Amino acid sequence: MSCLHDITSPSSATIAQVIPLDRLASELLRILNLFLSFSLSADLSIAAAVLSLLSLVLMVLGSICITMALSRGVEYLLKPASLFFILAGTTVLICMAVFQRAVRWLIESNHSIPVEYEYSWSVACASAAGAILIFGGGCFILLSLPALPKKPWEYCLNKGTST
Repeated sequence: MSCLHDITSPSSATIAQVIPLDRLASELLRILNLFLSFSLSADLSIAAAVLSLLSLVLMVLGSICITMALSRGVEYLLKPASLFFILAGTTVLICMAVFQRAVRWLIESNHSIPVEYEYSWSVACASAAGAILIFGGGCFILLSLPALPKKPWEYCLNKGTST
């Protein structure tokens, strides 16, 4: 059975059922490694700039969704906001990986003087910002979940006996 058949079928299959998560993760890492190994220094600088702008756009979209959810009481915008913040944090971390690759390429090239280097506090701040964005997105996902009953075990027992 092909994945195309699974995706186009009218059944209510989730992405985890159609594509195994370990295969999806390995494909994403393969694409990221291909992207990072293919680029040169100038391309890496452009890629880092594009990723940082994409991250800023995602942060703005997440902020707009949160503002609408808080000011207008539109609860369903919390899930897109969480998605925007998680993607923004991920792009910040990927941008940091691209930046580190560009620095390593510059140091290993023949055009530079051999120098010892270490990353500054700004790299730690950017990495922390990416982690905080991902954590905030996770918190917004938890806020957007429906409330559990006061006694969840009674809810499960009642649901089990009604069938």
